[in-house]
Amino acid sequence: RGLGINGINVWTGAGTSNLGVATAQTLGIATATARSTVDIDGRLRIKSLHENVEELDISSGNVNVDLSKGQSFNLNVDAAVSGFTILNPPTEATAFTIKIVQGSTAFSVGIDTFTNNATGAGATVYWPGGNVPVVTQTAGKIDIYSFKSFDSCKALFGITGGQNFSN
Repeated sequence: RGLGINGINVWTGAGTSNLGVATAQTLGIATATARSTVDIDGRLRIKSLHENVEELDISSGNVNVDLSKGQSFNLNVDAAVSGFTILNPPTEATAFTIKIVQGSTAFSVGIDTFTNNATGAGATVYWPGGNVPVVTQTAGKIDIYSFKSFDSCKALFGITGGQNFSN
């Protein structure tokens, strides 16, 4: 066990750091330098997991999807959506899901139009069979779409989780 000015390190064996807590509010397990808030260099076993569901807002037809706030999002549609902007995409692979809930008046949603804020460029969205889904435009209906990226959200692989659920 060691205590230093920059944090706490726990050692076993020949001085290898197995746990490090840095002043930058990071925790590394089996790594000397945490590359994220919590960095585990090895397999992880947990009994249960839950996620934050972040509410999305429409502003001038655009929806900002901030991946630093969550990976599960809820969008209550009260205006037409022309596109989505991805904020804070991680440099690693990531996935996120958007639940789209139509209000009492249904509006169109451009589910195939994404911009990557980090690059300023459009993010290409690939759909199975090249078939872009059409978001259900019926009052009170719910659609669910999930996206996976392997390149910091320059390209997205979209999957329809379900459409036309009753609210």
